[in-house]
This record gives sequence, structure tokens and C-alpha cells, in this order.
Amino acid sequence: MYWEPESPGRMSPLEHALVSWLPHRRWFAGGGRDAHRVEIVSATELVTAGAARGALVLVEVSYPDGGRELYQVPLGHRTIQSSDIGPAVIANVPDGVVYDATVDAALMGSLLAMIRGGARSGDTAFTPEPGAWPAGAGPMPGRPLGVEQSNTSIVFGDKAILKLFRRLAPGVNPELELHRAITGARVPRLLGAVEGSLRGEPVTLGVLHEFAAGSSDGWLMATEAVRNLVSGVDDGTDFVADIELLGAAVADVHVTLADRLGTSTMDAEVLADVLSARLDRAVAVAPALARDADRIRAVYRAPAAAGEKIVTQRVHGDLHLGQVLRASDGWLLTDFEGEPAGEDRMAAHSPLRDVAGMLRSFDYAAGQVGDAWSRYQLERWLAQVRLAFSAGYGRESGVDLARSRCVLTAYELDKAVYEVAYETRNRPSWAHIPLRAVAAILGG
Repeated sequence: MYWEPESPGRMSPLEHALVSWLPHRRWFAGGGRDAHRVEIVSATELVTAGAARGALVLVEVSYPDGGRELYQVPLGHRTIQSSDIGPAVIANVPDGVVYDATVDAALMGSLLAMIRGGARSGDTAFTPEPGAWPAGAGPMPGRPLGVEQSNTSIVFGDKAILKLFRRLAPGVNPELELHRAITGARVPRLLGAVEGSLRGEPVTLGVLHEFAAGSSDGWLMATEAVRNLVSGVDDGTDFVADIELLGAAVADVHVTLADRLGTSTMDAEVLADVLSARLDRAVAVAPALARDADRIRAVYRAPAAAGEKIVTQRVHGDLHLGQVLRASDGWLLTDFEGEPAGEDRMAAHSPLRDVAGMLRSFDYAAGQVGDAWSRYQLERWLAQVRLAFSAGYGRESGVDLARSRCVLTAYELDKAVYEVAYETRNRPSWAHIPLRAVAAILGG
């Protein structure tokens, strides 16, 4: 088949087509660079019953500057192009078309069936979680979720959602590792996974979760609450009360992670060095931070000056309102991959890193409105939201956030600095939101 690896040193017609196709995908992390070469390094065939054939294909992208990245591109092949795959076509071939298989409901259904059945193909294992699937369950076609970021999510009715990782890294993905460790906590139930091997190292290709049907996205709930408050529809008290439950849910996950994966300690000077290194990278992208760099470093070093002892553990790593769902029975935390492209996404940190991420997310939601009266209203609302979240978190975790203010402030400032760099690079018109937060934390 067209996706079989070519001999080293030459590119197949499909690999040439991928050179042009990949940079236009939202999940492609090339940072504006043009791919120089694409090499198919492995292909795992899907077991299919229809006319289409499919495979989970891993490709290595090379750049002129010598950089390399590894991606997963599920591919399908049909002899006849139909309207449902038109925008996903990658290459025309002598006997049909090759396309991105995530748009093919039947091929995605075949992938789900392989997970449910515990199939194995070469070095790739399709692994169901014990007791996840009743015997005799029927076939379920899959459809891609409309909103895509760094991965592609496939929904199967109202039963399951499969996250296919696009950019790959060696090792077990934290999404799979942590979900296996915290079964029963406030997270969607893990149903299965696709796990492979590449050049002697494990690699996670996909994670299957129970679909939280009827749930609401935390970010959409928060921004709606902001609009309703500013327009006078309501006073925001219902949302504030719900956020206390969110704080308790975050604490539940932290307590479970600590119980099952253990804790350690970090010297506060080490934390200051880690955060200062992140600041240096941010300043290189966002020079507006340079004038306050010394004051920011002073905040990072305050925990050491206060003699703080920092208890660390595995955490979510990129917690914000877009990573939580309000289900019928309470809040759920999702997406445990860690900070995008984070160099330390599997490192232990204080749980306060996640708390800081959520507090910053509340500020982002409130930052969508800019006139003076609305800002006055929203500052009061924001203070209530922060207090409610902290109360719920403290009640469930036993942690007094007021006594941990020094460390929490360092993590909040670090998150705001990261956001300034991110917005400067990707959405300059939003950079004022985290810049305002940096100034507020510094007291200026």
C-alpha cells in the first residue's frame, strides 16, 4: 500500500504530498517552518470490512535547520473519492485517493473495534481497560470533534471519545499514565488505549475515554457568566457557587495522584531557577517583559527567602477552564498531557501550579470585557470566584492556600509570563490580558 515505508534516502509520491499537506494542519507544530522532508517510518494496518483501507501511519518531518518532529497521520485509501472525504484528501494515486482517515466514520469505527477487541498488529497494541466493554457490544462509527487543537478527537455516539495524538514523543503519554493511576477520581473513565513502539521506545498513539454526554465546557460557562453579569441578566452567584465544587474536584484529583504516585520535596531555590529559566525564554519572545525581569525574579525567589518547603507530586500541568467539564454529577478534569511542548510535562511540581493555572484562567474569562464600569463589576466577581475556588480546594485537600501564598504567587506569575509569550507569538491583541496580570502581581 502507498503508506508502506520507502527505502531510506528517497521520498515516495505520498511523502512528497505530505510535505505540502502537513504545514496547513492546525495540529502541526512546525512553528511556521516549511517541512524539508517527510519520511514514513511505520504503518499499522486497520482491520476493515468495507471497501476503504486504513492505517495508523507515523511520519518523521525534517526541517532545513536540522530539526525533526514525529507525527501520527491516520490514512485511508479509497478507489472513489466521495463528498465526505473531499477536504481531507492528501494525494491522488493511480487507483483512487489517499486521505486523512479521521474523517472516515467506518475506518474510525474499525479502530474502535480493534481497541475493544484487544487486537495487536506488530509492535502496536490496541488495549481495552479491564471491564470497560460489555460482551457483544455492536459497531460504532466515529466522527471527529469539531474543535481541534494539538490532537484529533473522535466521538463514538454518546459513549466514547478517542484522542489521537498527532505530535508524538517517546515514552508513555501523561494522559494515559495519569488516567491509569487515578481511576475513580474526578476524571472521565478510561476505556482503552493504542500503544506502539518506535525505535525501541514506547509511544502512546491514542487514549479512549468515556464520553461525558451532556457536559458543559468550563471556559464557555465562565465566559457566559461574564456576559450575563455585565449585561445584567444575573449577578453571577450561581457560577460562583459552582466554582467552589470545581475547587473540590481539582483537590480530589491532586489527593488521588499523591496517594497513588507519591510525593517528594523541592528546594525553593530549585523552583526559582526553573521559573527564571522559563522567564528567560519568554523574554526572548516578548521583550515587553524585560523591564520587569528583575522584579519577576524577586517574586520567584521569595519562597526561598521565606524558608518555604515545597511538597511536589505529579500534577495536571496545564490546568485551565478549557480543561474541565461540568457533568451532571459534578466537575471532571480532562487533558492530562501537560503544557503544550512543555519540557517538564512529566516532572513533579507543587499542586499549586495547577491552582495557579485555574486562577489565571478565571482572569482570562473576565478579561474579555474592557470598559471601566464592566471592569469594576468583574473585578468584584473575580475576587468572589477566586475565593470560592480556593475554599473548595482547601476543604477537599486540607491545604490552606492563604498560608501558601508565597509559592502560589510565584506560580501565578510564572503562568502569566508564559501567557505573555504565548499571546505575543500567536495572538498579539490578547497580550494585554496577561501583561495586566503581571503588573498587578508585581503591584504596579
